[in-house]
Amino acid sequence: MRSVSFKAGWSWHYYARRHFRMTQAVREAKDYSADERRQFKEAFRPQAAAYRRHRRTTLVWFFAAMGCLLLGMFADGILKRDLLPSMTMPFFGCGAIWFVMMLITPKLVCPGCSRDIEVPFGDYCPQCGCEGLEAQRGYKPAHCKMCGKSMNAGRVVRRYIIRNCTHCGLLLDERGL
Repeated sequence: MRSVSFKAGWSWHYYARRHFRMTQAVREAKDYSADERRQFKEAFRPQAAAYRRHRRTTLVWFFAAMGCLLLGMFADGILKRDLLPSMTMPFFGCGAIWFVMMLITPKLVCPGCSRDIEVPFGDYCPQCGCEGLEAQRGYKPAHCKMCGKSMNAGRVVRRYIIRNCTHCGLLLDERGL
């Protein structure tokens, strides 16, 4: 049977494979031995350390930008010295570096299933690791039935802790990210 052309030269089957998420069978945390889980946790440790270091550096640039702005406002309001115009350039410079660093935040990839841990959510809660995460529907965030935590994210900061892979349930970091 010949497939009908969907786009010029593309069959619908090719288009569907390319543009729709094809799920593959993933081993779950309970399928791994204790030694494999320990190895995965050790393999994830440098990735978690780099992520924490990047987030701390990003936070330093944010506070530097806010410090420049507050120093200019303080000097202008209390000391009656006109430093606000001279502090705007460092504020915008630090703010631009902070913004770029937020954009280039490294991805967190599970060593067990090789998927992105942060987005999109799978069947497991990233905080407690239990199976039973209700999927996000419209504006309603994903919700864990076991721990009761909603997986909603703010504009800049995520409001939940990532300890487990959301796709395979593997415990990756006990401290949390």
